Amino acid sequence: VDPASEQIEKLDGFSTTDTYAGGHGFGVTSAIEAEGLVYAVDRTAMELRQVDPKSGETLQAVPLGAAPDYVRFVSATRELWVTEPGGGQFEIFALSNDEPPTLAFAAAMAVAVGPESMVVSEDGLTAYTNTFLGETLRISTVDRTETLRWRNGCTLSLGIVLDDANDRVFVGCAEGKAVAFDGTDGKMLSMLSAGGGVDIIAYNPRLSHLYLNGSTLGELTVAGVDDRGVLTELATLTTAPSTNSSCVASDPLDNIWVCDANAGRLMRFADVYE
Repeated sequence: VDPASEQIEKLDGFSTTDTYAGGHGFGVTSAIEAEGLVYAVDRTAMELRQVDPKSGETLQAVPLGAAPDYVRFVSATRELWVTEPGGGQFEIFALSNDEPPTLAFAAAMAVAVGPESMVVSEDGLTAYTNTFLGETLRISTVDRTETLRWRNGCTLSLGIVLDDANDRVFVGCAEGKAVAFDGTDGKMLSMLSAGGGVDIIAYNPRLSHLYLNGSTLGELTVAGVDDRGVLTELATLTTAPSTNSSCVASDPLDNIWVCDANAGRLMRFADVYE
């Protein structure tokens, strides 16, 4: 989606169905851009696919060991990390030096009762993920080892984003709140209530705004983050009540994008809040 023109280009080759049964257990669940190519996980086909966005051609499809959820690119090691919470692991694939690069299985890293969601630092050296039972983990991507773990205050911890410039980690709790932490030591900085059904969360580093889509009530919370990491509600916007439209994203034009899966559409909001 071009955020300026709202023009949409469709990439084909993934699992499809004629009906939508709800939830997010079918087809593509996550995609990421890396070095000019798109990498997406197909939960139905149990594959990680490499796609050329210019031609739409699938260049490679590799099988996965368990049902995928997120895929993220680690620039420091030129690896794709796939979260497989059903299998309790990350599955890690390395890019070759060919043009275009090929994918090869590199390793698996176990995370009990997870990994749920994943965010990677800009330098690619550090990643963060959650367990479903209220814990957040810091990981060295080079060593593929856990370097810190802390309680995040969630009954069910789901989405996670990073304020890279300030070493702050934000976690979304399904029961309807967000919690801010110091990423260096796991110290809690603040907590903010939002509508129930919070899953994926998003962050705009230019505005220092956090976005929480409470899909149960169809409410999007816009929160400001001050220089101490304290969250303050700036606005509550009406979206679309749903039990399966939990996603939210931001773009460099200060837009907020929210999924409305039941209606098969994206909703765009301009962030004009202070």
